Amino acid sequence: MQDAVTIRLPSNILSGIEKFAQIDKVDRSAEVRKLLEIGIYERKKRDVIDKYRSGKITVEKAAMELGITIWEALDLFKRKKVEIQYDEEDFVRDIEAMS
Repeated sequence: MQDAVTIRLPSNILSGIEKFAQIDKVDRSAEVRKLLEIGIYERKKRDVIDKYRSGKITVEKAAMELGITIWEALDLFKRKKVEIQYDEEDFVRDIEAMS
């Protein structure tokens, strides 16, 4: 089910949406949905990284929350310059989970 949402946008944001919609050959509503999905996923990544940094979740849990593999999560942390909190116990647990 989809719900309608009405928002007021500054002209610079609206013109950006229209530009991307033309590039993607979709209507403005489809482009807004696409950009919102991207923004929500980026925000989710930021929140997961913050939880990982503070020790609230493991690499495995971070990967699960983002819908990616453990290796992709480790690559994300590396690109974002997040110190990896991964010890031998984590490694053994992850190997057992993959078996």
